[in-house]
Amino acid sequence: MSMERLFGSSKGQNPDSEVVATKVKEAVHLLHEQGIVFGDLRSNNILYVAAEPEAYAVLVDFDWPGEDGKSRYPATLNRTTVGKTWHVTFLPYHIMHKAHDLWQLEQLKALCKSNND
Repeated sequence: MSMERLFGSSKGQNPDSEVVATKVKEAVHLLHEQGIVFGDLRSNNILYVAAEPEAYAVLVDFDWPGEDGKSRYPATLNRTTVGKTWHVTFLPYHIMHKAHDLWQLEQLKALCKSNND
């Protein structure tokens, strides 16, 4: 079994974008059912596990998760990446919302697709 950061594999293999998109979406859905926003759904916080008989993806770095509509992003959020890594409504110390995770999930899907093309 091999566990790699997304798109950082020393073997030069990109993960199966369908596996990553499906498994990460499932994980986010489980968190959202409990009213939790992950908040930092970037590729460096997702591990791809090329296991047999089935590969899967794992969320890591649970520093930011918080309650939807109540918790806040860290005051140290990097503002220079707003609009790229972060949606334009992601601001330092701004209220966290499930919609932010869903936006980042769409960005992740696009990244996976472009790396598999």
